[in-house]
Amino acid sequence: MRSLFISSVLALSACASTPTTTTSGSKLAPPFTLTSLDGTVVDSATLWADQSVLVVFMASWCEPCRDEVPELNALAKTHQVVAIASADSHADLQRVRRETGITYPILLDDDGAVSKAYGIEAIPASVVVLPGGVERARGQKPPADLP
Repeated sequence: MRSLFISSVLALSACASTPTTTTSGSKLAPPFTLTSLDGTVVDSATLWADQSVLVVFMASWCEPCRDEVPELNALAKTHQVVAIASADSHADLQRVRRETGITYPILLDDDGAVSKAYGIEAIPASVVVLPGGVERARGQKPPADLP
């Protein structure tokens, strides 16, 4: 199952579209509307309309993703944090949330379209999106200087 997921993510990322840019040359984060593990519909335009957001791509089977939960829970106390899980079992995500104590929303990217749009090739991955949807930073870990 894991190798199938990894192969799927790699195949999808190879055909990711070119990101949209603003007139100033800044890259816009791809928009999305996803449902959270709790059933809440989350629209990215509303999410980052007036605040910065740390978007974390994760999976239930990813040990490094589990390891970063305490740091992300701490960040979620002062910053907006959301996780996106692609092509993952809802039951496994619920279990991981219980076991690790995740306090931030987990959004379900069941078909992997959002991960593809962001060009995610490996997890964990973090993307900082500024108000208005401008992508500021991305990497394996959240940056030390979150806005």
